[in-house]
Amino acid sequence: MDFGGYITRLDYKAGVTVKGAVFYKFEVYCCHTPLEGLTSTFAANYGGNTPVLVLVANPYPAWVRADQWFSVVFTQPFPYNNRDNLLVEVRWHNQICTPSLLNWAFDGGRNRMVEAEGYNDPEGTTTSYCNHLRVYFSGVGVAPASWGKIKATLR
Repeated sequence: MDFGGYITRLDYKAGVTVKGAVFYKFEVYCCHTPLEGLTSTFAANYGGNTPVLVLVANPYPAWVRADQWFSVVFTQPFPYNNRDNLLVEVRWHNQICTPSLLNWAFDGGRNRMVEAEGYNDPEGTTTSYCNHLRVYFSGVGVAPASWGKIKATLR
């Protein structure tokens, strides 16, 4: 891409059919980061930038079929600058989300995701696996592009 624009939605590719899963205090944050790989500390991954709350919902229901895309539509578009890597942080308050929403993932070769058990945990466990994502980007004259540098965090 030759210039920045607004990210308005993320889609996750579901690995299983889910009917009636509910996430409570579901929040999505986006942040620019200069980092190429993630650390286990959430705040360190921001790279000196401030994450932007792009969606808050309570509850947030999940209905999706296996191998289909589960959409997360932002209530606040994120202004992507096309210079830094994109960090996406997803939080929810449930101890357990039943039924589980399992997503397809791939091995990104370096730390691409941080997972934590608690809603406000300052640290988590890093993994090279990353969810299959589709990013919806709005801007004038955007040509098709590959987003190979997306990072994601889940807590």
